[in-house]
Amino acid sequence: MSKLKIFVSSNQKEFEHARLSIKQFIENTPIYSNLFEVFIFENRVAEGRSPDEIYLKEVEESDIFLGLIGKNYGEIHENGLSASEEEFDIFLKSSNIKNTFVYILENINPDKNTEKFIKKAHIVKYDRFNHENLLMKIQRSLEKFLYMKGILQNKDFDERFVLESSYEDVDEEKVKYFLKISDSITKIGGIDKEIKNTLLNRLSVLNHDLNLNNTGILFFSKKVEKFLS
Repeated sequence: MSKLKIFVSSNQKEFEHARLSIKQFIENTPIYSNLFEVFIFENRVAEGRSPDEIYLKEVEESDIFLGLIGKNYGEIHENGLSASEEEFDIFLKSSNIKNTFVYILENINPDKNTEKFIKKAHIVKYDRFNHENLLMKIQRSLEKFLYMKGILQNKDFDERFVLESSYEDVDEEKVKYFLKISDSITKIGGIDKEIKNTLLNRLSVLNHDLNLNNTGILFFSKKVEKFLS
């Protein structure tokens, strides 16, 4: 099966680090790297076409749309829309609404244009995010997409706790890597660095008996094959 293309859309300046982190996260996660390729405009190959032609063609050819909406609407083009809103409209015309995932930054005071864009985005799957949980929100959206396509079979798979697992199965370096990427989104230092508490209270992949769920095993266990072979 050829890889599915993910188009990441947002105000580039506001979400500069988030965009790169999303691409890095997906392409460095084994379960996703074999299934997806990620397009972000700043990684485009230099060619003779105009920037508008490049991103419009890429969004039309993509299978999944991941859109971030923050406090800055972006530069308004001649058609009265920002690049992000135009990308959103084009993808909806060329693809399935179920393949469209939008994430709205929490605790913002949007201007009129952003407020209208947010209202429009409510017709698709949307979620609120902060800079600590964005990657986990995206991970869950991609899993839902894979269930919908039948690539993963059990919709409760990710949340099911594996009683044979324990905290001893956690690869703390993998958790630190995940947190490092999350930190790079805004370069803030407020993410809880105590590994066990992070898994339990922030990421919700560990229960109070210290069993991992399947999401925790896929992303943070020392030996995935021990549980999912």
